[in-house]
Amino acid sequence: MLLLPAKATIKSTKGQSYTGVRLSALGPSQILYEKGGKRALAAGDVKSIAFLGKVFLKKKNSNVVRGVEPRGCPPLAEEVQVASAALAIQSDGTSLALLPAQLPKTVQMDLRHTSKVRTLVVNELHFDPGGKVRVVYRACAPES
Repeated sequence: MLLLPAKATIKSTKGQSYTGVRLSALGPSQILYEKGGKRALAAGDVKSIAFLGKVFLKKKNSNVVRGVEPRGCPPLAEEVQVASAALAIQSDGTSLALLPAQLPKTVQMDLRHTSKVRTLVVNELHFDPGGKVRVVYRACAPES
């Protein structure tokens, strides 16, 4: 599971920007978002999605109800390229699931290892031709 900040800016291939939106679904053919109601864009018309705002993490193995701000995030983000079919936005719009069956084995292993001690926070999604998405993320830890 990768955490998403609450708001996003969607940039289209035609140069338009949709700022302050909340993603509600991400699919190979369509991106659904909310801003004054539900709206949709064809996936082929989306160049990138940049996420804005704070993310609050729940401490690992903790019953703490409220989240904490991430710390220990590396200054440089990492990037992984996946098929758009490998991504799914959770119903509350706060997290992005990478569907393991759609990921290369090496990526599955890297993400599984990272997620044991850190949480992956998505900075941006870049949509490439051929249904590929570059996920730019940082591996952060909850504050202790």
